[in-house]
Amino acid sequence: MINDLILRVTYEGVVYDLNVDGDVPLRLDMSTVESQEFGKLFGIGSQTFNLPGTSGNNKFFKHAYSVSATDVPAFYNTLPVSVILNGENLLLGRLQLMEVITADEGYIDYKVQVTDTVLQFQEALNGLLIKNADFSDYDHTFNSASIIASWDDNLLSGSIFYPLAEYGGQNNSNNLSYATFASGSDSELSTTRAWDIGLHPYEPIQFLPAIKAKDLLTVIFDQVGFRYTGSFAESDDFNQAYVLPKGQDVLGPVVDPALVGTFEAVPTTPQAIGAGAVDVQVDYKTEVSDPQNQYTAADSYYTCTATGDYIFRADVFFDQPFLGTVDIVTFTLQLIKGTYPSSATVIDEARITTNILDAGPQISLAVGGKHALNAGDEVWIKFVKTTGGNAFTFSDGSFACSVAPPSVIDTTLLMGLQFQADTKSVDILTGFMEQYNLVMVPEVNSERTIVIETFDTWIRSGEVKDWSQKYNTAKRIAINHTVDELPKETFLKNADDVDRFSKVTIDNQPNDQYGTLRLLADNNISQGEDTIGDFFAPVILSGPFAIGTTPADLRIASQSFDFDIDVNDNTVIPHLYRFENKQTRAYAFKPRIGYKVTNQVQYPYVINIGQQGSFTGISGSYATLSNVAALPVASGSTNDLLFNNTYTPYTDVGFNFSNSVSNYDRYWKTYYSSLYWEDSTRVTLDLFFEPYEYQSIKLNDRIVINNIAYRINKIKGFNLTRRDIVTVELLRLYPAYTPVVPAGGGTSCPTVSTYPAQSITSQSMTLTGSVDSTGTGTVIERGFVYSTTDTTPTIGEGATKIADGSGLGHFDHSLTGLNPGTNYYYQAYASSSEIICDPIYGGGVTVTTLTSSACPSVETVNGTVQGPYEFTLFASTLNTGSTGMVERGFVISATDSTPEIGETGVKKKVNATGGTADVLESWSNVLTGSVETWISCSQQYYFRAYASSSTCLEYGTTLNLTTEACPGVITGSCLAFNASGPTNFLNACSETIDISLYSDYSGSWPPTQAYLDGGGVMTVYGVHGCITPSPNTYYAFDSGSRTGTDNNSFLRVSDGGGANPGDVISIFDCTGP
Repeated sequence: MINDLILRVTYEGVVYDLNVDGDVPLRLDMSTVESQEFGKLFGIGSQTFNLPGTSGNNKFFKHAYSVSATDVPAFYNTLPVSVILNGENLLLGRLQLMEVITADEGYIDYKVQVTDTVLQFQEALNGLLIKNADFSDYDHTFNSASIIASWDDNLLSGSIFYPLAEYGGQNNSNNLSYATFASGSDSELSTTRAWDIGLHPYEPIQFLPAIKAKDLLTVIFDQVGFRYTGSFAESDDFNQAYVLPKGQDVLGPVVDPALVGTFEAVPTTPQAIGAGAVDVQVDYKTEVSDPQNQYTAADSYYTCTATGDYIFRADVFFDQPFLGTVDIVTFTLQLIKGTYPSSATVIDEARITTNILDAGPQISLAVGGKHALNAGDEVWIKFVKTTGGNAFTFSDGSFACSVAPPSVIDTTLLMGLQFQADTKSVDILTGFMEQYNLVMVPEVNSERTIVIETFDTWIRSGEVKDWSQKYNTAKRIAINHTVDELPKETFLKNADDVDRFSKVTIDNQPNDQYGTLRLLADNNISQGEDTIGDFFAPVILSGPFAIGTTPADLRIASQSFDFDIDVNDNTVIPHLYRFENKQTRAYAFKPRIGYKVTNQVQYPYVINIGQQGSFTGISGSYATLSNVAALPVASGSTNDLLFNNTYTPYTDVGFNFSNSVSNYDRYWKTYYSSLYWEDSTRVTLDLFFEPYEYQSIKLNDRIVINNIAYRINKIKGFNLTRRDIVTVELLRLYPAYTPVVPAGGGTSCPTVSTYPAQSITSQSMTLTGSVDSTGTGTVIERGFVYSTTDTTPTIGEGATKIADGSGLGHFDHSLTGLNPGTNYYYQAYASSSEIICDPIYGGGVTVTTLTSSACPSVETVNGTVQGPYEFTLFASTLNTGSTGMVERGFVISATDSTPEIGETGVKKKVNATGGTADVLESWSNVLTGSVETWISCSQQYYFRAYASSSTCLEYGTTLNLTTEACPGVITGSCLAFNASGPTNFLNACSETIDISLYSDYSGSWPPTQAYLDGGGVMTVYGVHGCITPSPNTYYAFDSGSRTGTDNNSFLRVSDGGGANPGDVISIFDCTGP
C-alpha cells in the first residue's frame, strides 16, 4: 500500500502542504495516564523530525536557511497543522520550527515538532490569570434581591448562586455590626435566632457569589479559543457543583475598583488666615479626582457611603509669619468627622508651637491615617491658631482619601474579580481534573475541540481489538508488575487552608486536612508517596454558634461570646473564617467546590436578608454550599465531594454524612484498584505496525491478547512513513473495565432483566430487577444505575450507580429523597468475573414520581422533652393530597437517622386515621414510658412525621431529641422550673420572687441545709444559669427536686440586693459535682 503522508499547515489564511521525506521516519508517541504518575495526564506529541529542503518547503519557510531571512513561519509562534495519511487526518495540532540545518553537502533540513490539541491547549493556558478571562455573561447586579433569587435558580438561570454561609466579621472596629449565625435560649432568642433580629438582618455584604462549575469550565476554554465536549460536563453530578472563590481579606465580594470612593482635592486659591485666634475650615475646592462623586468641593467635605476602613491624608503649607510679639502661638490641623458642619469629632490632629519673632521658614502640618467610619459620616479639615501673630495665607496643600470601602449595593458585580488576583486558569482546570479523575483527549477531526470524560467512562468507551496475531510475532516481550513504579502511600485530599475547621482538623492527629483519604499499598515493593488534589479546599458544614448564657445581643457584648458551635442543630452551613482570639475574621480563603443544596429553615425561625429597616424574611428553606448533594444524606445514593466521608465531628449524626458516596468511591476507587491489583502486570512489546494502522488506534482501546484483556499505557515511535517496529506498553485490564465478548471467545455473560418500579410516591420508589443467568462466570456485583437525563443510563456516564449485592436472582432497592413529578430512567446491571464481559444491562425503564399535589405533605416541626421517659412530638399537615389522607403519625428510631415504617427498630406512633387525619392542622403525640416501654433515659431518638393516602406514603424531615438523664446520674445541668417557693418547679428557667433564705452551712457536700457562700466564688457544674455563680449566692439542698431521690440536687439562689441575707431574685435547680 502506498502511504501518502503530508503536513497541512495554515499560515496567514493560506493552506500549505509540506513535503515529507519518505526515507526519513516521522514517529509519533502516544501515552495515556502514566502508571507511575497516576492522576497526571499526557497527550499525544511528536518526536522531533526533519522535513526536506524541497522547493515547496523552502518557499513556505521563506528560505529560513539564509542568515538574512525574516518573519519565518512557525519560528516564533506555532501554526495549526494536520498530519494527513492517505487523505485522512491522523492528528490535529500545532507545528513549530525548531531549527534549520544546512549540511556541508548543501542539503537543507527543517527540524519541526507537532504537538496535539491537548498539549496545545495546556500551553495556551499556561500563565493566564482567571481574572482576565471573559466573565461578562456572569456579571450581575449585587443586592439582596439577586441573592434571594439565586436560591431558586432565578439569577442568570442558575449560573450564579449566593450560598448562606458564615464568613466571619469585618476586620475593623465595626466587626460586630452584622447579624451572626447563632442560636440560643436567652430571652431575646426564646423564639428567634440571632439572624432573625430585625435590627440586624443578614446584609448583602455577608454573601459571596459562587459560579456553576460547568460555566467556569466554559470560561476557561473560551479564554484560549477552545471548545469541550463529552458526557462528563452534562452529568447531573457536575451540573450541581459550584465553585466559591474569595478574592480579598475583608468581608464581602470584590468590587470594581472604579466604584471605590477615593478622591483628591487641592485649594483653588491661597486661603487667608487672619491675625489673632483662628478656628476655620480649610478650603480644598478644586477636585483632582472623585470617581464616585463623594466629595463636595463647594464645601470641602467628603461623605462616606459605606461602613469600613478609610485612609485619609490632608496637609497645609505656609510661611512662618512675623509674630511681632513674644507670645507663644500654636498652629493645629484637625481631621474631623461628623455631620457637616456640626456634630464634629476630631479623629486626628497635628500641631506645632512657636515663639519666633521674625518670619521663618515654611511650616507644614499633616493629618490622616486609617479610620473605621460608618456610612453617612462626613469628613473635613479644620485649622486652629491661638491668639497672637499676624495674618498669613496657605501657600499649598491637599486633601485626599486613598483607601475606601466600596459602595457595593446595586452595582454591577464583576465575577472575574472574585478570584484571588494570582489564580491561574490552568490551576482551576487541574483542580477539576484531580477532583473528578478526568481525561482530556482531542476530538477526532475537530480542531481546537477536546473531549473530557472521567477515566472510568473513557476507558470503558474504547473499542475491543484483538492483537493476538501481533503478539505471536513480537520481537521483544518484557513483563513486570505496575507496583514497582507506584507510590507506597497515596493521599487524595483537598487543599489545606486556615479556616476554623480546617485548622482544627490539621492541628490534630493525624494532621491531615478534612476529608483526606490515605491509601497504603499492601505490598512491600512500592516506595514513596504521592498527593492527588490540592487546589480546592473542603466545604465543611456545621451548626450555628451557641450563645448559652452570654448576653442575648452578641453583637454588643462580644467579649463574653466564645463562638462555640452547636453541632446538634439541624441548620448547617459552611464556616469559612479565621478563628483568632475567639473572634471570627473574614479572609481570602482558597476556592471551594460544592453542591448547591437546600435545607429547611427550622420552625419557627426566619432568615432575614437585606438591610436594617428593609429586608425579606425566608421561612421555607435556605440554599447553601455543601460537600454532599442532599441534606440529609440518603444512604448509598447521595454523592459526596470529599474523598473520605468517615470523619464528621462538626455535624449531628442525623445528617448521615458517613453513609454518602465519597468522591473516591465514585471517581477514583476503580482506577486506583486497577493499578495496585495483584494481577496488574505491565507488558512491553516490540510489535510490527503498518503506517495506516495508526488511524485505527485510540488510547482507550481495550486490547485482547490470547483471551487476556489489556489497555494501552504508551506507544513510542510509531512510524508514519513505513512499516516498522513500535514499542507498545500495555497494562492488564482490571475486571471492572472488561471488554465485550469477542466473536468466538468461548465464554458467555450474565443475562439481566429490569422490572417496573414499585411503591412510587412523590419522593420515593422501589427499583426492581433480576439476574436471570450468570453465564460462564459468577456475578460479582449487581445493582441499578439511574438518571434524570439519560434515558439509557450506564455506569460512569454521569448516572448514579447503586450496588445491591451479587449472584443470581431477584433484587430491589428503595430510592428516597426524589423530586416530585420528575422522570427517572433506570436499568438493572450485573458485572461478571469473566473479564471479557462488560457490565450487562437489563434494559431501560422510565418512571415518573407523583406530583406534590397528588400526595399529602407533612412537616416535622419539633420535639420537646419532659423527663427521662417522656417527650412530645409536633407536626403539621401542609397538603392532604388529591385523594385525601387516611393516616398520619410519627416514626421513631434510636439508630436509624431516616426511619421508615416497617424497618427494623423503627417505632410507629399513629396520631389520627380516616377523616380525622384528613385535615390541614398542627398536631402532636405525647409519648410516655409507662405506655411506650421502649423509651430509655439519656437516649437520642430520630423522628419524623408521616402521612399516607390510598396511593402515597410521605415523610417529613428527620429531627432528633435526647431524653433527660437517668435518675441518680449527675449531669451537671440546670432544670427548668417556675419558682413560687423553693420546691415548686415547673416550666421556667428562672423567675423573680420575693422570699428570704438564711445561711446555715453544715460543712459537708452535699449540704443538708442552706448555707451562704460568703462572697466567694464556687465552681458549679452545668449549663445556662448555673455556669457562673456570683458573690452573695446561697446554695441549698433540695430533696424534693427532680425525682425526689437525687441526693446531689441543690438550689442556687441569687441574692440580687447584695444583702446577707436578702431578697432572692432567681433560683436555679442544679446538679452538684
